[in-house]
Amino acid sequence: MALHAATVRWLVAQAVVILLFALTLALRAHSRRRECAADDRPVDATADLRALARALVKVQRAATPGRGIRSSLYVHGDEEGMLSRLLATHPPVAERIERLIGRASEPREDYPTRRSQRR
Repeated sequence: MALHAATVRWLVAQAVVILLFALTLALRAHSRRRECAADDRPVDATADLRALARALVKVQRAATPGRGIRSSLYVHGDEEGMLSRLLATHPPVAERIERLIGRASEPREDYPTRRSQRR
């Protein structure tokens, strides 16, 4: 009977670990989606996709190890595997820039023009 109880406890513990890992993956995916939405808000306000892309390049450049005065403040991960990508809270900067540049080539009528913003 003691062996059976130990096995059940072990199985419950394993199920909890798997459940927590799945929850972590879901939360991280949600965080990445929110980051993309956060990129869209200034674009919708200014209609200047390229300016945001340039800003992301500057942030990436400042965060590169050995570059910029603030580079020591950033965490630099060397791993680029599938697990690192799944556990990341932010999408890769290159992917975010690519997405913004792709959006810039799409014609949209609801973007305000610079002229209409001055009025």
